[in-house]
Amino acid sequence: TDEEEFPVEIFVKFIHYKGKPALQVIGLDITERIRAEDELRASQAQLFTAIESMPFDFFILDSEGKYSLQNSFCRKSWGDIIGLSPRDIEVNEEVRNVWDENNRRAFAGETIEKILEFKEGGEIGYFHNIITPIWDDGKILGLLGMNIDITERVRAEEALRDSEERYRSLFDASPTSITQLGLDGNIIECNEATAKMVMMPREEI
Repeated sequence: TDEEEFPVEIFVKFIHYKGKPALQVIGLDITERIRAEDELRASQAQLFTAIESMPFDFFILDSEGKYSLQNSFCRKSWGDIIGLSPRDIEVNEEVRNVWDENNRRAFAGETIEKILEFKEGGEIGYFHNIITPIWDDGKILGLLGMNIDITERVRAEEALRDSEERYRSLFDASPTSITQLGLDGNIIECNEATAKMVMMPREEI
């Protein structure tokens, strides 16, 4: 017959059998348990790797409002904050007050998203702060949070707005007739010089 190896858990107990000392030995096949534990460890390792690979702050606050988990990005941004509360982190009072309010509302069951402004190295930056409760059987065990740096996006949006405002100012103030046509050939925009030239209100043109 084919021989097959499999894990066994052995229980040994000293007993008396027919008036003589003896050992009672029970062997349990734990193949499925070992397989399930291996799969759980692999799943936990994959989750840990995913969290560590996130290019933004990822953290968990326990039921007492103290940090119980942070990823490498968060550690690089704020240092080792495990066991601390948000009040222990050095940020300006305005940001700290927003954090307090966000956490209070999240512990009450809300998911909060805010754009926060912060100063770093004399420059103003922005991050998208997300806080959500961790639910278990109807109870909040803690909070899961993320800080996503959106400084470059905000600066790009501000630059775009400035560019559009400058373009609009030049468009409106130009003494030369300027007209924009759609793909169908209809006029979709014109400046005041065009309106004066054809002696019609811009809205009608």
